[in-house]
Amino acid sequence: MSCGTTHEWSGEASWFCCGASWGPCSAAGKGACQTCTSSALQCAWPNASKACFEITRPDLCHETLQPHSCGDSLWVRHWCSGVCVPVKVADCGPRTKSFSVAARHVAKASAGRTG
Repeated sequence: MSCGTTHEWSGEASWFCCGASWGPCSAAGKGACQTCTSSALQCAWPNASKACFEITRPDLCHETLQPHSCGDSLWVRHWCSGVCVPVKVADCGPRTKSFSVAARHVAKASAGRTG
């Protein structure tokens, strides 16, 4: 499978430190899959296992994410350049349920504002 015209999920991605020291990272853990290395084409996925899902809870943000286990390949496309690369699931994350809590706080703060 490669990047085609359909996609499983669309959103933002960010770089994170894991594995042995590399670039700006000091020594960091090997991630939930114990294979994570910052210099490799890898990713974290919020539904990498049942235990991972219980930590991240993407459903609280109204996201339905298919499960992808450690080592599964996902294709990531840069929407501006169109470049598409395969990455392997090597960690659990992000903790999307924290985004949901932050969104509720913003919504409550905004609800009382006018104009």
